[in-house]
Amino acid sequence: MAATSRFEGFRFKQFAIEHKNCAMKVGTDGILLGSWIPTGDYSSILDIGTGSGLIAIMLAQRSVAQCDILGIDIDQSAILQAQKNALNCPWSSQLTFVHRALQQLPQIQRYDLIVSNPPYFEGKSGELLSSDANFISDSRRKARHNNTLNFSELFQHVSILLNKDAYFYCILPAETIALEALAQEHGLYCDRRTWVKSSPFKPPKRQLLRFGFEPAQPQVTDLCIHDCEGAYSADYIELCRDYYLNF
Repeated sequence: MAATSRFEGFRFKQFAIEHKNCAMKVGTDGILLGSWIPTGDYSSILDIGTGSGLIAIMLAQRSVAQCDILGIDIDQSAILQAQKNALNCPWSSQLTFVHRALQQLPQIQRYDLIVSNPPYFEGKSGELLSSDANFISDSRRKARHNNTLNFSELFQHVSILLNKDAYFYCILPAETIALEALAQEHGLYCDRRTWVKSSPFKPPKRQLLRFGFEPAQPQVTDLCIHDCEGAYSADYIELCRDYYLNF
């Protein structure tokens, strides 16, 4: 009898994500971002740096059947993994995954929603600034660092590809600064921010952000993943209940 390959990934209520060939594995950041984006009558969605396809597939679960979702990534292995994950989910006809950099994407298409869990470690070409420099692969280095797509380029291309009444969603470390000024250089304004804490006793570790074309003061909220006893908080369960098996 032929041996069956072992599943390496994460199982959700309506789909599963394999990630063994992806530099960045399924993690809380992606699940947070995919859950935080509200349901809408989108006809087109772009997922920048899609990796395993997690966020694109999460959005497919809550989108109308006519919505076309494109995920792009510079990692060929990740795209092949995302394509496999798409084939094994209920919404494969809505999903397309392409090995392509954002800078190479045709600028004739406009999207109703753009999302990215972007690389955010600052670095120069060939340079690695994180403490695990000796232990991670080239593909994981590219996935973690913004050598190939810095924030200015990200906002520049998003501003071109985004429909004028649409929004761009992303997740970044809490300490990432000066993003609003950089976004405004390209006509984008943060109008919604959620600070994410791992527990009530700790400072925020992440920020969930929404950008649009209308100038606005951001609506600011807080989210704790765990409560005082260390269990998942009621707010986190409510946010992610469409996906987690145990929610």
